[in-house]
Amino acid sequence: AVISLPCYLSYMYLQQRLVQAGFPTRWLGLPMLLTEAGGVLGVALGRRLRVRRLGLLYAVCALVCGVSTMAAGAALVAGAIAGGALISVSTQAWFLHVQQRLNDAYPSDQRATLVSVDSMAYSLLMIPASPLTGWVGDVTGHAGAGLVALGAVVLLSAAAAGFSAMHRRGAVKMK
Repeated sequence: AVISLPCYLSYMYLQQRLVQAGFPTRWLGLPMLLTEAGGVLGVALGRRLRVRRLGLLYAVCALVCGVSTMAAGAALVAGAIAGGALISVSTQAWFLHVQQRLNDAYPSDQRATLVSVDSMAYSLLMIPASPLTGWVGDVTGHAGAGLVALGAVVLLSAAAAGFSAMHRRGAVKMK
């Protein structure tokens, strides 16, 4: 659910950022289309990955998503558009493998419950995330500041997942 937050929020704030940067509103659909096309690329790249551990994949995808979210919030126009597209690339690659694992491991009635729980977790996270990112943007006077903060949160989740994956493999020993 954490990696899902930037998808919607970056899409909304990116439009505002581009207008603030002087991007012509009549051409605003083009960068939004590129953002959506990033999802198609993410699925194509995700199909080529052979994933043994979802925790490690999450760490990598959340790392890309977090940095991309920060770019969508802080970079100039081209970097912001690329950041928005890379958010879609990373989240769709992640979702592809999660859905494959769910389909392989659970019968359809249990999958439906797990998908509902994931949707509920996303909704519960979005309740504070949306107004908080907007508030950060209002306080700073920069629409992308909330995305930068959200990107930092996603990076923290990447670090936690990466540490957990390394700990399980024995690369990190705890006393």
